[in-house]
Order: sequence, then structure tokens, then C-alpha cells
Amino acid sequence: MNASTSERLLDAAEFLFAERGFDATAVREITRRANANLASVNYHFGSKNELLDAVFKRRLDPINQERIFELQRLVHEYQPDIPPLESLLRTFLAPPFRVLQQMGADGAAFLRLLMRVHLETNSEFTLRFRAQFEQILSRFVPLFQQALPHLNTSLLNQRLFFAIGSMSHAVTWILNAQVLAKQHADPHSVLEELITFTAAGLRAPIAFGGNIHEA
Repeated sequence: MNASTSERLLDAAEFLFAERGFDATAVREITRRANANLASVNYHFGSKNELLDAVFKRRLDPINQERIFELQRLVHEYQPDIPPLESLLRTFLAPPFRVLQQMGADGAAFLRLLMRVHLETNSEFTLRFRAQFEQILSRFVPLFQQALPHLNTSLLNQRLFFAIGSMSHAVTWILNAQVLAKQHADPHSVLEELITFTAAGLRAPIAFGGNIHEA
């Protein structure tokens, strides 16, 4: 079955945004790659910005839905106590590992876009990416704050954004290692190492201007 016009536009935009960045990609290039007419972006999505939102949403919604399900299960298991930090991190980080690997080549393509997010200087690009996490963070942040009382909301969000970047690099490494067959990359082991690494970073004392303030 041939892909629909909207699907072809999403695929084309995902590839070009990852390769060139948001600002450097013209709508005309997207429609050309998607074999669609120039007006199709406005017809299906409304604007280039809304097309970017749709690119993120298509890949992140399944991940975030799994996060919500796993978080509800975890909270129920530990209530009335707060789940351990490592368990919270596993709930936050494990779904991207599973879903992106299941996507195969599509997952690798989206990860290239995530890498671009961390390199992009366009604030609109970064803000639209972060907006995709608002619902998820609103559920996780209160629990992380209780587990990490030395971090205020702003610093916790910053460190969680670092964790997302580390997760993106880790999954990219797994997919590349598997595709290139240069080395065996065990996803479970990589995930557990990432959880240990991230937990240590989140628990770290706060550093401002080179001065370390113990919690």
C-alpha cells in the first residue's frame, strides 16, 4: 500500500530537519522529497512549525503513552511511599529504548532528528521539542522532586533534559552497533548503565560558578 501524502510529508520533513536543521529546510524541499504539491503542507498541517510538531508527535506519542502506563503501575506498587529514583528513571528511560528499537530504521531516522535538537540554535525548534514533554514532565517531576529534594524545578528540568540527550546518544549507539555489526550492544545492559549514570548525575550536589553546595 502506498503511503499517504501526510505520511510522506512527515517522512520527508523528519529526514530533512535531521540532515539540515529546521531553518535551513524549505517547505519546497520537503514537498519535493515527498512527491507532493507545494500547498500540501498547509493543507495537511497548517504550517512548517505545525509540521514539525506532527513529526515529533508521531514518534513520541507511543513512547509517552507507555511511560504513563508504567508510571501508574509503579506509583500503585509503592504507594504511599515514593518509588526509588532508579525505578522512576527506568520508567522514564526504558520506553524509548524499547519503542525506538522496534522502529528499526525509522527509529534511527528519528534519533538523528533528536541529535539535531541538541545542536540546533533555533529556539523555536528546541521549544517545540520540549513542549512534547510537558504532559510527561508534569507527571514525573513531582515524584522526582520528592526523590531529589535538593533540586528546584528549574534545575531538575535541566538535568532531565541532559538525561534525554544521554538516552538519545545511547540508543543511537545501540542501533549503529547493531547495523554495522562491529560489536555486540546489549540494550538491557546499556539501559541499566544509563540509569546508574543518570541517577548519579541527578543526585549530584548543585554547582554554581564552580562552587559546590552540598545538599
